[in-house]
Amino acid sequence: TAKPTVMNRHAAKRLLMMPSVHSDERIAHAVDTIAQGQALSKGQLTYVKLKYNELSREDELFSSLHMNLRTQKLAKAAKQLPAEYSVEHLDKLAMEIGEKKTGNNPFRISDRFWNKRLKDNYRQLKGRQAKFNYLASPEYSDFELVLNQFALDKTDVLFVIPPVNRQWSQYTGLSLKMLAQFDNKIKYQLQSQGFNNIVDLSKDGGEKYFMQDTIHLGWRGWLKLDQAVKPFLTKKQPAPSYRINNYFYSQKWQNLQGDY
Repeated sequence: TAKPTVMNRHAAKRLLMMPSVHSDERIAHAVDTIAQGQALSKGQLTYVKLKYNELSREDELFSSLHMNLRTQKLAKAAKQLPAEYSVEHLDKLAMEIGEKKTGNNPFRISDRFWNKRLKDNYRQLKGRQAKFNYLASPEYSDFELVLNQFALDKTDVLFVIPPVNRQWSQYTGLSLKMLAQFDNKIKYQLQSQGFNNIVDLSKDGGEKYFMQDTIHLGWRGWLKLDQAVKPFLTKKQPAPSYRINNYFYSQKWQNLQGDY
């Protein structure tokens, strides 16, 4: 929609910070119009719709090509799975694969990732994340844009809060207290607006072979996530009831730290 709502004005202001928007002068002017709280003219609206249709077709084309390649890889990988779904069997298999894939470093990071990304410079990263703070960021309001669109479309969503590799966070000094506060903040933003389907894996980063690298799920992590995703997809879910709160677009919320 081109109406100057709180959602659209925030999105427009953020888009204006991106160089790609300014590559098309007419689009940039239309976005600036929304950011100023004004409605688009008929001419602007027509041009934006034409541009949207053009980009949508490009996205459909390249997405389908990429998905076909991914589907082939997934089918090949699936052949390694046992015929019967057994959590115990799969967990044992995940342990075996994880142990085999993470033999050359003390952080249980996959050998391939370690050799390519960390082996030559990991010593320089010791303690380097001690001052990192994820509690204050305009991205909380960017996230609200996504939630706002889900609510408009009445989309039922399952959110996943992944962990950080515990051994790696201890090495780099990344604050576990700060990560726990982030966890509370993002869950408050979700649950207070009716987004209650949340898989919180944030405390599992120290489990063996749960992570594949520093921040991405590994063999046992994907198994635990699969156990949460399966019932969400296969069982009938109650219709969502969302209550979007424009407070989450405010700078106060973006910068808020502490209790929620």
